[in-house]
Amino acid sequence: MRLQRCRHGGTRRFRSDTPLRCARRNKKEAAEALIEHNADVAAHDSDRDRETLLHRAAREENEAAINILTEFGADQDARDAQGRTPLHVAAMCSLKAVKILVAIGSRRDLEDNNKHTPLHVACSRDNNIEMVKILLGDGAIVAFIDNNGQTPLHIAAARGDPEVLAELAKVKQALNVSDKKGKTALHIAAEEGMDDALSLLLSVGMKIEAQDNEKKTPLHLAAQRGHTAAVKMLRKAIPSARLRC
Repeated sequence: MRLQRCRHGGTRRFRSDTPLRCARRNKKEAAEALIEHNADVAAHDSDRDRETLLHRAAREENEAAINILTEFGADQDARDAQGRTPLHVAAMCSLKAVKILVAIGSRRDLEDNNKHTPLHVACSRDNNIEMVKILLGDGAIVAFIDNNGQTPLHIAAARGDPEVLAELAKVKQALNVSDKKGKTALHIAAEEGMDDALSLLLSVGMKIEAQDNEKKTPLHLAAQRGHTAAVKMLRKAIPSARLRC
């Protein structure tokens, strides 16, 4: 699954983006004065993305702007045209912005138009364990499913990061969730040939003989894709009596 990546820069303009420009240039007092004189901290940009100043500040990792905007009442959970909050945007590209937004109380359980939480977004990125830990919270959102029926565990399995998977797998109710194609995270790891991920998921007790909508097990998918190491691992994990049947 491909999730949208962060886009730095760009030429879009807000009608009321002067406070953000001031904060970007470390002119905190000027930004505060403008806001106090009714500059609109809730303004959305005029293009089709409909981002707010806070979305942009998160994208730019602008701590000063985030703090100024939220101090003066910017909605930290505002939605853009795709239903994304500033925390979704931060999860695409900025650990620093995620830390700031979570610390000020941005909601981690909100879904965008594709029913992706910020955790879904973070799990689509490589080497992202620290951000994943921050977004996990009490773990409940690991079981949230997107429009494809996939949890963050499915998305992490496709990326193959065992460290992230180990963290997500602590939430046992999410382990054997099937997506709209009937695939569990174990199916995904086997199909993609993610051997380290496969080993981790087997070690936490995922159902090795679960079948997808086409009656295929993870072993079937690994064999179809020619992932030799994954096939060997799965055959070893299946009880020998069943393999002889």
